[in-house]
Amino acid sequence: MLDQIEATWLADERPQPLPLDPATTARVRDELLSYAAGGGAQSRRKRRGLPRRAVRIAVSSVALAGVGCVALLASQTSNPHGGPGISVLAVQSASAKQLDHLSAKIALTSAPIGDATLVIRRQTYPNSPEIDGADLYADNGDYYYATTLAGLPAVIKSGETVNDGSTDSEIRDIAAANAALNGPIDTARQQMSVAAYAPGTTPMSATLTKAQLAAMPGVLRQKFEQIQADEAAQHIVSEMSQADGMIWDNSMDALQAGAGDPDVRAGVLKLLATIPQITVTPGTLSGQPTLNLTAQLLKSNSGIYDEDLVINANTGIPVEFIGGNVGQTPGVTVYYSISRVTVASIENGTYTAQ
Repeated sequence: MLDQIEATWLADERPQPLPLDPATTARVRDELLSYAAGGGAQSRRKRRGLPRRAVRIAVSSVALAGVGCVALLASQTSNPHGGPGISVLAVQSASAKQLDHLSAKIALTSAPIGDATLVIRRQTYPNSPEIDGADLYADNGDYYYATTLAGLPAVIKSGETVNDGSTDSEIRDIAAANAALNGPIDTARQQMSVAAYAPGTTPMSATLTKAQLAAMPGVLRQKFEQIQADEAAQHIVSEMSQADGMIWDNSMDALQAGAGDPDVRAGVLKLLATIPQITVTPGTLSGQPTLNLTAQLLKSNSGIYDEDLVINANTGIPVEFIGGNVGQTPGVTVYYSISRVTVASIENGTYTAQ
């Protein structure tokens, strides 16, 4: 943990960027900014037991709650739609076309029934106990969590909505998904890439000049140098740009919290269609047609790390999430059962899980 002197030094110095490889930059940001900023979206998810992200080799430059405006500006190129902005593919791949096609289909879906989305999930690891959870996302922004569906009524009756900052982040994720469906895609990309941060806040860069490094408190400097050494030894290479990685990560959150809203699902798929590292493969799972969205995130000496999101091929609703090194036992697998409900039916116990 940082002591007060170290935290004060970070706040006062607000270090400026120094060219470093993206993976090192991302890991350092995660190490330092989670303290300086009071914990990122990832740490909040772990505290409340939310799925995904529990196993990643190192900390990639992909989808990280410590990468902000500096990295985003560095990734900007000419906009094929006219004017400056984050570029999207000028010619779509076959995978992107599949995502766009499904997005357009979902956008025609009628408004959902009920007033909340219930997510029942089972999260498994090869060497750790299984984690189960029941997430209830009310349309008014309230969020309730229990380890089982049977535990939700008591939580609702107690009024114990989760309010640790991550819910606000998911509201911004959903807003960015809606922006992708209803406005310029480049604008929505930028909005989704920074959705983990509260409006008006900008994470400082965690890369340092030599003078700043020399002036750092000892413990903090040792952390920084050790991370650099670890990354050099692993030869980790980022497969995604930082902006694309953050869009992927925040889109996964939007797709869970907004799974019951067809507009959110459609918007997320439009955003994912702009990421060239995503491939789409048709398949089936438990008798339903599916699309497997594979995002290659990192290459290192230990192999290629990717994440796979399996969605229903007709509705875009998440079915399964897998993360791990290609060809090895997955580091994490999450199974989803998602349905539209009313908060009242969960509270009074009249809802039966589908």
